[in-house]
Amino acid sequence: MALITPSPLIGAISGSIGPATLKLTRNGPLLTKRPRRTTNRSQAMHLSDSRFAALTLDWRTLTNDQRRAWSSLAIHLPKANALGIPHPPTGYQTFIAHNTPAYILSLALIPNPPPRPPLPPIHSVPTIWGLYSPPFRWYPSVPSPFFPIYMITSACLPAISVPTDMGWQDVPTDTAPFKRWRFLQSDIVTTSTPEIWYGAAFFAQYGYPQIHQRFAFKSYLWHPTALRSPSFITPGAAMPW
Repeated sequence: MALITPSPLIGAISGSIGPATLKLTRNGPLLTKRPRRTTNRSQAMHLSDSRFAALTLDWRTLTNDQRRAWSSLAIHLPKANALGIPHPPTGYQTFIAHNTPAYILSLALIPNPPPRPPLPPIHSVPTIWGLYSPPFRWYPSVPSPFFPIYMITSACLPAISVPTDMGWQDVPTDTAPFKRWRFLQSDIVTTSTPEIWYGAAFFAQYGYPQIHQRFAFKSYLWHPTALRSPSFITPGAAMPW
């Protein structure tokens, strides 16, 4: 790994050139070696590839007018690249993003852009999991303008997790350790403060947690007639009570 000092001619740089990857971090620009692709792929990766291939075929079945409508919508969607430069998605990318939840939920293809604006993100304080007080529930705040609505949640454990003694007031609120997300469950939300039961789905992914084990949820809202909300990360910890 190498550090880079930008010159007056090159103020910012990000991306890959051959086997090298250039990126901006909190410590400044870095040059790293791009990892090799591996054939040891997980079931989740294969499912993601299959979903993407199916939605790509669906895009090709749209009419020219439908594809132009997605492209027109995409122009007005705020997005920035790795350097912070405004870079709206393409119509194809917008179609894939909106139809991915439909695919996950086994709903019909949505060939036309949704008429409603993007949904607002959920909000949630750090989640406490009382190991000896099942069932395990979570109460996020869902500021949706209409109900029912879908909430799709992934979960993650820190890449390096060393349980330490802590009280309920000491649950870390940072989200930096969480990187490898796995789909956890989808829920149909009917109130602004739903009761989400997540224990069974969490056990299936990670088994029973250790005392003081940290975890996190990443959730977004979606509806066939509205663009998905930004994702919101809720950190949490398992407590001995």
